[in-house]
Amino acid sequence: MALPLDTVKRFHALLAAADVPGALSLLHPQVEWREAERSPYFAGTLRGVDAVVAGVLKPITTDIDAFVTRPTDFVSDGSRVVSLGVYEGVSRKTGLHLSAPFVHLWSVEGDRLRKFMQFTDSTAWREPLLPLQFEGLQMRRVNISA
Repeated sequence: MALPLDTVKRFHALLAAADVPGALSLLHPQVEWREAERSPYFAGTLRGVDAVVAGVLKPITTDIDAFVTRPTDFVSDGSRVVSLGVYEGVSRKTGLHLSAPFVHLWSVEGDRLRKFMQFTDSTAWREPLLPLQFEGLQMRRVNISA
């Protein structure tokens, strides 16, 4: 049986190699997956591999070209692993570059990823995906000095 740290590193390596089926095979069938609140893909806690694919992975690949997770550091304590890094890609809608730091908290059960919780800069996600939300907004200077 692999160490929890090795399982998380393998998941990231499989994603980097574009081996999505291999990465998905590391998810526990009843995986609990939670994206960061206020991030574009937050939908509460998703349960099961199919829910993760439909609610997170497919939308990301639809919205972002050349999407990658680049882990830079790992911290492990028993069955829990923290990975730190950056997400990168290009918005298909706007052509703007995504660069958002992340912290992932994983719980590993056997050789499978059982729980995932994401922490990220939601504004860094929204800027390339939704830059037109302020179109037409007019700013005016207000003098507040007495």
